[in-house]
Amino acid sequence: VMYHYVILSLFTFKDCSGLIVYPKLLESRADGGRLTLHVHAGLTLTLEKSSILANDLHFVSSSFGDSSTTILNGPDLERNLYHDATHMSSLIVERVGDGLEVRGILRGRYRISPLVASSSGDEGNPHTVEEIQDTPPSDSEGDSADDTDESDTLACSSSLFERPKVAWRAVHNFTAEVCFVVTKNYTAAFNSSEDLVQYIGAMMNWAQFPYTDMESPAICFQVNQVVVVEDHFIFWNKSCGPSTDGRKYTLGAEVCGYDAIATINNTVDYMNLCVAASCDIVFHLTSEELTLNMSGVFRTEVLGMTTIGGICSWWKVAVGEDYPHTYNGRVTLAHEIGHLLGCDHDGCPTSPNCSSLHGNLMSHSDKGMQNKSKLSECCKERIRGLVSTLPESCLYVNTTASFPNGLHPGENMSREEFCTLMHPDVQAVPVSEKDALECEISCGWNETDETYNYEYIEEEDSTTTESTTEYYEQKNYDVSHRHDLLDGMACRENKTCYRGICDNHNWTEIKLNYTTFRAFTEIQ
Repeated sequence: VMYHYVILSLFTFKDCSGLIVYPKLLESRADGGRLTLHVHAGLTLTLEKSSILANDLHFVSSSFGDSSTTILNGPDLERNLYHDATHMSSLIVERVGDGLEVRGILRGRYRISPLVASSSGDEGNPHTVEEIQDTPPSDSEGDSADDTDESDTLACSSSLFERPKVAWRAVHNFTAEVCFVVTKNYTAAFNSSEDLVQYIGAMMNWAQFPYTDMESPAICFQVNQVVVVEDHFIFWNKSCGPSTDGRKYTLGAEVCGYDAIATINNTVDYMNLCVAASCDIVFHLTSEELTLNMSGVFRTEVLGMTTIGGICSWWKVAVGEDYPHTYNGRVTLAHEIGHLLGCDHDGCPTSPNCSSLHGNLMSHSDKGMQNKSKLSECCKERIRGLVSTLPESCLYVNTTASFPNGLHPGENMSREEFCTLMHPDVQAVPVSEKDALECEISCGWNETDETYNYEYIEEEDSTTTESTTEYYEQKNYDVSHRHDLLDGMACRENKTCYRGICDNHNWTEIKLNYTTFRAFTEIQ
């Protein structure tokens, strides 16, 4: 079986401002459960109820050879999950006492969350909006000065998973049933199983955005099961070596992690032998470092791995890195699902007419979130070709999913919180440059501990008459990492980011059209 893995790393030195906002509900309508959420002056979202979870979502917990399954009520878990497709936002909106708490993805590149240890005032509960740290590709065409033949081999697959021959037929709609695997170490970052499920729902909501332009078939996703596994069932031998990624780590610094091939093989064996579930796709979210040994060379650039065309087969499993609460694995999730649906990387022999330089979802090039949240025409054709030959058992929806995932990653994430989550070992803060892109942010820090001061500046947009609130650094930082804002995060006054575009997006319409569902409500 040929595996395909993604080699990605960080880009640096671009940044955006941080914001403190006071979200308020302006309108709540009974029709379809829509909400009108005022994030700050100039940014109002029209939120639709999300539905991505199956009615009866199975939560499986395995420990020391024993496993227990809890059937969760999907619609109940999704009761606070909303989305605004226009603004690429996936949010959890909860009424807490007399106030409001909002969490999730704003405009595809930002996350919003309640300000820690802050009390509610006349303006409501303060929230922070932060850019999500992403991991753009390091071996992309034209983006690396040291591209080699080996990197080309890593980027393109020599073969496709061989499926039993099935007669071609037209498929107009296809719902992929997804199960998630997480280990105890990953779940430890969440206060409750409900928090974990809502976070996964928000991730799945965003991962569906690149597929919303698909026709014949239209592609939808629903979450059927979350499986929590003891770490030692999946992760066996940790190995260490020098970093080969100068953007993600200091080049040559010692990095320890788990081999990606062994990790995905262990996940495949565990799910196929130990868990009975209706899953077209199994995705293993991990906060562990994935590594790879290629011809005796230790590699640290791997963010995900799966089998091309493996959906609805023994090899339907993918693994991807994600740091809890940051949503930085959302692109990897969407990317690896693309591989499972039959797509190779753009620019490969199977997709010669779709250049990697366009920076779409299946490309290693980083041309911004606007391009990364789209499928190339080559990928769409590959998906159509594969889905048209899937067996009826795969096309049939086995589990009812009526609980919407209403949250999008940027809806509850502040910029300050984002930098803290992405760089927990340093005093990272959001910094800004006047020439930074609207849907990007940088987290900066110095090598010595000190307090950071900010200057509040009102800046007039050179292209509009709007004034925008920016926080500019008063001095340079030793280190700065650039990240993409989450869908739903504020980028300009009254505007949010959605699929890399800063604009007045209609989130009600987005959530109405592009919400995913799950089959359960809560985990007990």
